[in-house]
Amino acid sequence: MSKKALWQFNFHFWFIYVFIAALALTVTSQFLLRNTQTFGIFFSLGQLLIVAAGLMAVFALLLFAHKLTSTTVDSNEKLENIFDAINKQTTLLTQISHGVRLSEAAKTIVFRDMDRQSLREAAIEKLHQQDYDASYAIIENISHRPGYENLALQLRAEADSYRSASQEEQINQAIEHVEKLCDQYQWVKANTQAGRLMKAYPTHHRVQTLVNYIADRRQNRKKELLAAWDDAVKRQSTDESIELLRELDTYLSPSEGLALQDAARDVFRNKLHGLGVQFSMAVTEKRWDDALAIGQQIAADFPNTRMAQEIREKIDILHKKAGK
Repeated sequence: MSKKALWQFNFHFWFIYVFIAALALTVTSQFLLRNTQTFGIFFSLGQLLIVAAGLMAVFALLLFAHKLTSTTVDSNEKLENIFDAINKQTTLLTQISHGVRLSEAAKTIVFRDMDRQSLREAAIEKLHQQDYDASYAIIENISHRPGYENLALQLRAEADSYRSASQEEQINQAIEHVEKLCDQYQWVKANTQAGRLMKAYPTHHRVQTLVNYIADRRQNRKKELLAAWDDAVKRQSTDESIELLRELDTYLSPSEGLALQDAARDVFRNKLHGLGVQFSMAVTEKRWDDALAIGQQIAADFPNTRMAQEIREKIDILHKKAGK
């Protein structure tokens, strides 16, 4: 148990001890010392201890409320980070599913890049929280992983620079990190970092504008995606429309999603039709590898359609034909 937790645990026992002592003095003064000269002293002391116990009880409640609030904030931040990580992994897996013919080497490179980014973010996050021991521990762990030595050296240099910087320089570096997160469209993490900065430096003029800065950047990205999607639909570029729509989905409110529903339905219908034609041609020409790849894409991207159901029923035959 940590010293802080042990102190909080002992504090509750002190409250009980003081309350019992106050009760004992009050009872003693009332029933045993009523007619003696020490009655007033014992009675007053008992009342003072009762007041002290009451104040300790109020402090204990405030301490509990603070602990509960901190736990809630930490849990919320962890959930936001998990949600952001899931979104990133989902996007990555979608890209991989569309590139069915990616080699194993290519997939390894993609996952390694994602792993590097996650490790970098973990170390930098602890650094900006000024939890230097945790940051250096993460960096040390990275340095022992084959192929990650250069990343560890780079992170250690950044950590040393940040630790030796002035408070103003540290704030500027943390703000630059938030801006980089915005460049990568990682809005949840950007808002989390901005919240921490606001809590640590609530009066700093640049920190005060961060939340609005992130909201403006996100809104601008949403406008860019909507314009690009509208253009892709007009050009009947189905694949591009679907990719843009997948990213747009995280920006749209339910009412905005309904407004785009009809156009989106047409895009997906055209995509499914195109894949169906490609699948039929591949089967007709006995290009079984292509037929299997296209069939798997239809089953993955349009799982609830009749076409996908028919393909799943015949997938074993396709595997045999393709020799896989």
